[in-house]
Amino acid sequence: MERIDASTVGGTTMGVAKRATLVAVKVLSDDGSGSIANIGLGIEYAVNDAKRRNAKAVINMSLGGGASTAFDEMCNDAVREGVTMVVAAGNSGADACSESPARAADVISVAASDSRDDLASFSNHGRCVDIIAPGVGVLGARTKTNSGSVAYSGTSMAAPHVAGAVAVFLGNQSGNPTPAEVREWLETNASEGKINVPTASRPGASCCQTTTRNCNNKCHTVNKLLYVGC
Repeated sequence: MERIDASTVGGTTMGVAKRATLVAVKVLSDDGSGSIANIGLGIEYAVNDAKRRNAKAVINMSLGGGASTAFDEMCNDAVREGVTMVVAAGNSGADACSESPARAADVISVAASDSRDDLASFSNHGRCVDIIAPGVGVLGARTKTNSGSVAYSGTSMAAPHVAGAVAVFLGNQSGNPTPAEVREWLETNASEGKINVPTASRPGASCCQTTTRNCNNKCHTVNKLLYVGC
């Protein structure tokens, strides 16, 4: 499978942050498998690279898996080192708090919306989601040729929109904002109430009154859509 995440973050044609410097860090095999240990090494490399270059940095992590305290802490450690970490909320249509690193306390966990402004059917949801971004039919650069584009769907496509927005924000600041300041900027500037997430006053409200855990968790999904001021 081709991965278009980087071109969404900072591609010259379709990227959010077209002037960003991209640093590719491979932590999984070509078939998408890998270990938490290798992912940890990749995170460490990215953090150290930013320090070495004295650069403002954001890490996009369009991957995830089952709940893992070790994985969560690797991501939290990067944030404590001053690097904002944006992660995919997951594509199980379930509670994001059941997967890592989406449930990690200090990351920015991104759910996906579709072209109808609905929360994408596959997107994870719940209290561990921090923001929503487009994640259905996202066009990006092909990785196996030097031309053309390809469309994919997933929270792995939503997260790089947010990472790109963070890169633009960082680039526009004279200093180096902390991850907490980045989070505040995202939350303050996000468009509220634009996505059809079930709440007491929106379609699907009956879902909020059920005792079905997965259904009820949707009602606690933050309704903040990424906005970059365009």
